Amino acid sequence: MRSFCFKRLQILSSSFKTHITANNIVENEAQNSLLGTDFYRTMKVDNHIHLAAASSAKTFVDFVRNKLKNEGDVVVLENGLTLNEVFCNAGLDTDHLTIDAFNVLADYSVYQRFDNFNGKYSPFRSAQLRKIFLKVDNHLHGRYFAELTKIVLARHEASKGHVSATEMRLSIYGMERTEWQRLACWILHDWPGDYPGKVLSTHNRWLVQVPRLWRIFCSKGEGTRSFQDMLENLFSPLFEATLYPDDNPEIAEVLKHIVGFDSVDDEGSAESPCSCSRPSTWREESNPAYAWQLYYLWAN
Repeated sequence: MRSFCFKRLQILSSSFKTHITANNIVENEAQNSLLGTDFYRTMKVDNHIHLAAASSAKTFVDFVRNKLKNEGDVVVLENGLTLNEVFCNAGLDTDHLTIDAFNVLADYSVYQRFDNFNGKYSPFRSAQLRKIFLKVDNHLHGRYFAELTKIVLARHEASKGHVSATEMRLSIYGMERTEWQRLACWILHDWPGDYPGKVLSTHNRWLVQVPRLWRIFCSKGEGTRSFQDMLENLFSPLFEATLYPDDNPEIAEVLKHIVGFDSVDDEGSAESPCSCSRPSTWREESNPAYAWQLYYLWAN
């Protein structure tokens, strides 16, 4: 597949260069005749940004450094550890807070290995630091994540030198039915900080991505769960909020700011053939085929 894509991109690139060579004058005349707009005043929308990777590496490093300096004594984990203690236990101090040491910049390795791709979401490859700073469900109820997100949204709203908007992605895993409620409360909470308020913006709409984690969901149920249970965790709260918004005000409000769903996983891994089973009868530990899962996500 990668070889096919490479050849296809090469063909398209050559075709575009041919077009530019043959039609450059016509293109420039058409561009110059446009009145009242140009590339910099046209709204650009980036529609594939995972929220955990929305900030630049420098912004993220500066944010962590600021929290370590000013909130080092804040308890950040359920076991009572403070932020200072978490860094000390990991053998880290302020001298380690550099972009290179954080190791969150994308490089060629992320296109070859899915584990490398996931690892870039964890500063210092530390699951604890990822949970503290880049998760909604933690001891701080996602406060650091909300404050970091608000910084990113504020920069888009300022639109310095350009006009841009985003469709950032949040994850719903389908492990529990309460996930939607927790996410909705996080988005709508009146957060403190330099940019107080809800995690909403006129320059952003939310996409929800659903990782294909059936194997993990199945293992937690010890063979008693079916794929239907996972689908109900994913979609029942949405149906209830749509039918009875007064009983589910937070989810009903957040749905107004969601524009799409996506399914994500390691597309490079092999998968089994598509099954004709119904979700209520699928209890195998192996992941069902991608097309099979996608059909039920689409149908709902």
